[in-house]
Amino acid sequence: MSQQANNGSFPAKGKLFDTSLPGESAEGLALTAYVSLALVEANADPDIRTNGRFSTSINIALDYLSRGLEGLDDPYAVSLVTYVLHLANHPLKDGAFNLLETLATSSRTGNF
Repeated sequence: MSQQANNGSFPAKGKLFDTSLPGESAEGLALTAYVSLALVEANADPDIRTNGRFSTSINIALDYLSRGLEGLDDPYAVSLVTYVLHLANHPLKDGAFNLLETLATSSRTGNF
């Protein structure tokens, strides 16, 4: 958790070789969502004995992600954040899903 910033994000460290990664327009939200996802899953897995030691980091990361949703228009980043918020049963999970639905493209074969 030493890499987590005070605002709750997990900023990229080191050199980024592929600058065309999905979600990069979200300014760190996608990376923080990935790290948060791993922490939430580890915390919930009884075979991984975390003893809740990630709870504080998870909570401040979820707060960072939920604050970053406002005005976010990158479908990839919104989908990652929505997934993490749902997995963590965060109060803003439904709002995130509604935002994701507004970014969907509709066709005869469905939404994507």
